[in-house]
Amino acid sequence: MSTNGKLPFQPPGLNQFMDACWVEGLFTSDEIAPILEMYQGNEKSEAELSDEGLNNPELRKSKVSLLQPDNPAHSAFIHKLAQLAIQINHQRYHFDLSGIYEPLQIAEYTEGDFFDWHSDFGNGQASTRKLSLSVQLSEPDTYTGGDLQFKVNTNQINAPRSKGSVIIFPSFIQHRVTPVLTGSRKSLVAWITGPHFK
Repeated sequence: MSTNGKLPFQPPGLNQFMDACWVEGLFTSDEIAPILEMYQGNEKSEAELSDEGLNNPELRKSKVSLLQPDNPAHSAFIHKLAQLAIQINHQRYHFDLSGIYEPLQIAEYTEGDFFDWHSDFGNGQASTRKLSLSVQLSEPDTYTGGDLQFKVNTNQINAPRSKGSVIIFPSFIQHRVTPVLTGSRKSLVAWITGPHFK
């Protein structure tokens, strides 16, 4: 049987697929304030690599605290974040998603802190990550450096720095946080999981 040079199936393309997209000002300062208060009161630890469970200061240096997804004090915040993920996934990615099952991570980058090029997708628990969401918790004028960047082919694209903005991207996309030069940058990261890619 001839296929005239074509595959026996033609999967539909995604005409709106994007490496990363964002919504500026999704969260207000009033919505962010309880998250920052919780961070200040929580125990903080040195950031680890998700697929190794180890500190690697040559790749990542920051402080983190975890926010459990079933915490009723933050259910409205998490629900709003999840609804955005569903909407963007429907428009852009069409991934098979299950939900938020990992703790959300609040990271603080102070002078000299950074997170070099990496992806959020990896071994173990990270192997089910489909979408990553990063919420900017700091005012942009409270720090210098600390840019969230994405590598798209040979281009480096900066995400917005405005407080309350949410950046959404497939977890396998390469990204980094450049070294903070002055001040402190805080962000919240959530991962939407789903069945293994196949």
